[in-house]
Amino acid sequence: MKAFNKDLPISGGMGNSIEAAVVLESAGPLNDYVSLEYLVMDLISQGRDVKWELKGQELVVIDARKYDKLAVAVKGINGNPMPLHQEYHYFDITKCMNMLPDENQQNDEEMIKMKLFLDEMLRQTDV
Repeated sequence: MKAFNKDLPISGGMGNSIEAAVVLESAGPLNDYVSLEYLVMDLISQGRDVKWELKGQELVVIDARKYDKLAVAVKGINGNPMPLHQEYHYFDITKCMNMLPDENQQNDEEMIKMKLFLDEMLRQTDV
């Protein structure tokens, strides 16, 4: 989706409610969806001419959908540097969460790497 003259892998709404969540279609090869969320928040804030500060973040699961709920303090409205109010912004991260490696597979891979490392260490001590 083209947003703020940037080609971003997002769709959906503006994120001001869970029903209008910003849908993250992809978060790049490293699946860094949090950085993509913060970029979208920066762009939204820039469009509104405000600043935002993260106050909290939580995972919300509804049926099979996973949402990242950001609690942010909004400041800078009309040049006021003090936080004026708190807002919640929602990101549908279901696709990104499905891209994460299976935890058991990841543990198996780590165990294989550890075994190979230990085998090599034992081989070197046998010499």
